[in-house]
Formats: sequence, C-alpha cells, structure tokens
Amino acid sequence: MEDLKETLVAFAQQKGIDVIFGTDEKFSVKEYDKVVIPEDNKEELLKLIKERGLYDEFSSLNYFKFVPKVRKKELDDDILGLTTIEKDYKVTISKRKD
Repeated sequence: MEDLKETLVAFAQQKGIDVIFGTDEKFSVKEYDKVVIPEDNKEELLKLIKERGLYDEFSSLNYFKFVPKVRKKELDDDILGLTTIEKDYKVTISKRKD
C-alpha cells in the first residue's frame, strides 16, 4: 500500500493535481504538516512537558492533542525544538459518483 501511496503522490505532484480518477475509484492526495518526535528526543520532551505541568493535558503525550499545539507553536521553544515538522501526504480512495 505504501508503494501505491508514493506512486500516487509522485503523479499528483508531477501533474500539479490533488485528485486522480481511476476507472471506478477516485484518489484524493492532500499535503499536510506531520509532526515528528524523534525517538532520541522523546524522553527529554516528556521530561519538559511534565516540568511545565502539561503532562495531564496531553495524557501521556496524546499525539492528537500534542500535534495541534506544535503546529500552532503554542508550546515553549525548547519543547518545539525537540520536534520536527515534515511534509507528508494523506491519500484517500472513494467510489466515483459519475
């Protein structure tokens, strides 16, 4: 499946499109900012979050609560410095309606 995703993303980028129509399906390719916490920074990041009293808010580093705060830069710089934001793509498939 990852190979198909990579092929669809490359094709969409090459053509400058975000929807690819197949015979029966439609593929939507959307770029988004993916927050990455490198394993070698995770322990230090958790320590800082706990020291700042944010641990309960993230519920043992709840990714779905943590990521929006990182994207909006709503955390201290030393915490943000332990994460990276990479471009990634979400590909969805649905039946054609025509």
